Amino acid sequence: MTEHSEAVGTTVADGTGRQSQPVHRLHRSSIFFGALATLPSMIGAVVGLWLWYFFRGEGANLTVMSTLAGSAAMLSIVSVIAYHAVRYYLLTIRYEGSELVINSGLLFRKQRHIPYRRIQNIDVIQNVLHRWFNVAVVKIETSSGSEADAELRVLSLDTIEQMRGYVFKDHEQTASQDDQDWRASEREILSLNRRDLAILGLVVNRGIVLVSAIAGIAWQMDWAFDMLDRRQVAATIFGWTLEMPLNALSWIMIALGAIAVIVLLSVIWSIVRFDNFRLMLCGDDVRVSCGMLTRVQGTVPTRRIQFLSIHESILHRAFGKATVRIETAGGNVEDHETALLSRRWFVPIIDRQAAAGLIEQLVPEFAMADVNWQPLAPHARRRMIRRGLVLASVLGAAATMALWPWGIAVWGASAALFTAHAWRAAAVTRWAVTDRGVLYRSGVLTHKTSITLFNRIQTPTLLETPFDRRWSMAGSSTAGRTPSPNTS
Repeated sequence: MTEHSEAVGTTVADGTGRQSQPVHRLHRSSIFFGALATLPSMIGAVVGLWLWYFFRGEGANLTVMSTLAGSAAMLSIVSVIAYHAVRYYLLTIRYEGSELVINSGLLFRKQRHIPYRRIQNIDVIQNVLHRWFNVAVVKIETSSGSEADAELRVLSLDTIEQMRGYVFKDHEQTASQDDQDWRASEREILSLNRRDLAILGLVVNRGIVLVSAIAGIAWQMDWAFDMLDRRQVAATIFGWTLEMPLNALSWIMIALGAIAVIVLLSVIWSIVRFDNFRLMLCGDDVRVSCGMLTRVQGTVPTRRIQFLSIHESILHRAFGKATVRIETAGGNVEDHETALLSRRWFVPIIDRQAAAGLIEQLVPEFAMADVNWQPLAPHARRRMIRRGLVLASVLGAAATMALWPWGIAVWGASAALFTAHAWRAAAVTRWAVTDRGVLYRSGVLTHKTSITLFNRIQTPTLLETPFDRRWSMAGSSTAGRTPSPNTS
């Protein structure tokens, strides 16, 4: 599609005496995308109106109903297009000396001033239609809360790059120079191929979520009642006749078939979600992008990364892989698609040996090779075992009262299990302090290595219970995190 300039031909003086750059508007296609977003609600309203007229009495007439529904649909379409056309002309974006200014509204005017220094992420979401028009949805996130401070639907890709140049680069340079410097400094530090994504699908096992959703829908539609008979299951899946017996081998085949379907769905989800995954380092900022159908792109300034972690589940270790996650000030990974990408799935899968090198590229002042791991306090293991035994006693007492005398076996099994877990947890838990930060390694089944830099710590906390003071131990946390148990 042919691009057009979104800049208005006027400039506004900023507070520093210099001229601001031209005022920008949304892309013209924002009118189309705005109307498209409201299309489902319009269809629902028209259908509801049609049904209301149809069921209101015996005098309902098909011609009248169709005319009424058509008129309502045309009125809705014209109103929505008019609304988004007015919004297109009234919403403007201006780059001041130290802040981004967004004006919007007709009767009630709204002006938002977002300082560049507070902007944490400029995230981009681009579906198939967006790519056809060379546009994308932009979400501007600061550290002030869990939601995006501004959502712009939609901007051209060139305007998005220019915005990044103003926000994350030296504001004394011109916009074109910013854009040139941004592109010149961009380098790829990680990319994932289809084999990596297939392994990711095997590791995360998201297929079980899809199967659960399908099963829930089937149950609600009464399909499940037709599948309750075990021979009916075999007849449906394998085409067997109802007279054929189901022996142990048959059940094994059914189980293996179900597992294969779950794994296949998980691999498909992984490939669709993270296709063409790229991690780029652009000056002091890191950009993550991926997606087959909906292309998602998130930008995080490396100087605002507060916390990094390396996760290795049993399946990760079986394939020699790991997952790297980050956290920055503010934001909520559950409410924001691009935040979910840039934090929870920052690096969805990477070779275990390469994870440390990647972190050193993101935080050059931090050297993982110089880490001297320290064990927990001498009495920490006994403390952890005692906690496990207390929990096992509570569980065992309840089981004994409910399942006497078999509950005693539950008591013994839970005590053995919690003791073994505490023993192993104490053995694998380690901590270290370097010149630049603090590291903490934990986890029995899923190993986790957490990294916090001294210059990124917001609120250090020391926690001592009466039992901790008895044994001269304490727990610690940074930025409101759960205290590390009995580190000293």
